[in-house]
Amino acid sequence: MRKNLIAGITLVVCIVFVLCTSIGAKAESVQEKELENYIINALSAANIPGMGISIVSAEKELYCAAYGAAQETESDYVLGSLSKSFTAAAIMHLQEEEELSLDDKVSDYLTEYKAVSDVTISELLHQTSGISSEERMSALQGNGQRGTFEYANANYNLLGEIIEAASGLTYEEYISDNILDPLDMTSTYSMRTGSDMSGELLPGYQNYFGFPFPVKHQYDKEDDWIQAPSGYLISDAKDMGKYLQMYLKKGDGILSEESVHTMLYQGTEMSSDRSAGDSFFEGTAEYGMGWMAKKVDGQEILYHSGKTEGFTTMMVLLPEQGLGITMLFNSMDFLVGQNLIEKLEEGVVSLEMGNTPAEIDSHAYLLQHGFLDALLLLLIILAWMPVFLMGVWWKRRCTNWFSPVELAVDIAVHVVFPTALILILPNIVPSFMAKRFVPDVYYVLCAAIASLYLGAVIKLLAGGILFLKKKKGMLPADGFEKEQSEEGQEPEGQPKTEKKENEKTDGQPEGEESDGTGPGQEEEPKEEPEGGNPEKEEPEVKKSGQGGGEKKASGKKRNHKRKRGKR
Repeated sequence: MRKNLIAGITLVVCIVFVLCTSIGAKAESVQEKELENYIINALSAANIPGMGISIVSAEKELYCAAYGAAQETESDYVLGSLSKSFTAAAIMHLQEEEELSLDDKVSDYLTEYKAVSDVTISELLHQTSGISSEERMSALQGNGQRGTFEYANANYNLLGEIIEAASGLTYEEYISDNILDPLDMTSTYSMRTGSDMSGELLPGYQNYFGFPFPVKHQYDKEDDWIQAPSGYLISDAKDMGKYLQMYLKKGDGILSEESVHTMLYQGTEMSSDRSAGDSFFEGTAEYGMGWMAKKVDGQEILYHSGKTEGFTTMMVLLPEQGLGITMLFNSMDFLVGQNLIEKLEEGVVSLEMGNTPAEIDSHAYLLQHGFLDALLLLLIILAWMPVFLMGVWWKRRCTNWFSPVELAVDIAVHVVFPTALILILPNIVPSFMAKRFVPDVYYVLCAAIASLYLGAVIKLLAGGILFLKKKKGMLPADGFEKEQSEEGQEPEGQPKTEKKENEKTDGQPEGEESDGTGPGQEEEPKEEPEGGNPEKEEPEVKKSGQGGGEKKASGKKRNHKRKRGKR
């Protein structure tokens, strides 16, 4: 009896275990299938060439895949601003080794940056140094409001130099020795020093008028706006999964739990109008140290995005689910595709949070780019129209010299407007940033401005030629009205009766009174007053069939006009 009871219990346990395992496996496979279907549809709708994705827990890699042009999960991507968290981790590691303090000033390590000498390392980490987003290392001003968030690559470029000064190593050597090698991140390197590994770098695609074109990424030593510590580290989906596991394991022996908590949770509020273009989900985020934090559906998510020429990236930590998600894209389409990529990223995160993702409209990409391209085409047409219409302009100026209004319009179109664009646009978006992120718009604006100035040069030269011709008497002195009168056209404002009277008297011998008709001139029949005038001839009346006389009279009129023209 006892044996039978034990056997029965064992059988029930085995059945329950098998059922639970089957249900669990089925749920996992359905989630994976749903994720893949969503990604495939979203990539097509957003016109993204390729993507790499990694989802990890603290203990293992749960999912890693490559889509489209990214045929392998080991394909390398430029991380963009995801690099900032590596720089922040290196700073925290140096603090744990007592090589520096977050309260130290820039001048304690770097003496050449006088304008920001009293800025602290903590302010650089939290992007509250007063350095503006467009500032370069060669011309740091730090004129912004300290203590207020403003995203700037220069903050993390300075941190990279502080790491080198404090450690005595290059930036790449320090993060390799203390972060990358301990995590076995063998495919992560700096663009500045990793030229021997660049063959594995996936081609990035930059958007021009809605069409992705491949761009070759090469490190520019003269580029002092974005550098390795702020945006030029390179990695793949698998390596980034290992990196996120370090945070899920609260430092994993590389950093202390306290340092990780400080990096993730001790942040500065990012104001909505100066949030580095942060539009990942809704709500206001806080900026920690290379990480942002935001509440989504009551859950806190930690994340950072990256954008550089040809690449868009995102890393996310979901503390409640214990998950880390990395999404890497080999595409940069700042005006249209960027919003669609963010929707894709939000959809993936929503799935992992147990929510229903928002679908991406399959026509959104074409409609938005079509509208944008139409605006750019209209701008080019309007800018080149004065050049195309130079023939009309020349003809008008030959017969009618400049009026004050027309001269003012030409100056406004060809000088004031393009000059205003040159002066105003860099204050909105610096030209080097526009060329980097929206090259199609940048080149269209350059072409439009150049065409307006070209029109000014052509009109100036043409005006000089016209002036010389006028001075030499090669053009009529009194303009368009004189030419009209020379062609026998009736000047405006002259009564028709006056013209008729002139026609009657022209050609009449002196001393001879006009009888009311010129040579060959016909007069309309009119009623004679009662009693009549016996001396007056009967007027010639046009009748059907008198075509010959009509032609003769017409010919005399033409001769009459030619005589008047000679006088």
